[in-house]
Amino acid sequence: MKMLVVVVVVLLVLLLVMMQLLLMTVEVLRSFEAVMVLRSFEVVVVLRSFEVVVVLRSFEVVVVLRSFEVVVVLRSFDVVEVLRSFEVVEVLRSFEVVVVLRSFETQAKSWQREKREEQTGVEHLGLL
Repeated sequence: MKMLVVVVVVLLVLLLVMMQLLLMTVEVLRSFEAVMVLRSFEVVVVLRSFEVVVVLRSFEVVVVLRSFEVVVVLRSFDVVEVLRSFEVVEVLRSFEVVVVLRSFETQAKSWQREKREEQTGVEHLGLL
């Protein structure tokens, strides 16, 4: 009977040790799960920060593209100004041509008048 009590006590102790080991294993697994949850949370945080970086970079690209558009608009405005100044130069040159032609017409008319006066003077002298 003593032997049976000793065997039962030893079995109970072994059972307690096994339960303790099982509890320790469960605790280790839970802490491992907690570590995995934290790591997956870190991965999510890293991915979100990466998304933020990607969004910021795309925003920078948009800003660069918009500034490029502004440069293009300003350059096209410069081209428009150059074309307008070219038009003004062309208008001024055509005006100069008109002025030169008018002065040439005036000069030709005065030469014709002088020639007529000379002919009239010669005819007048010839009639006398």
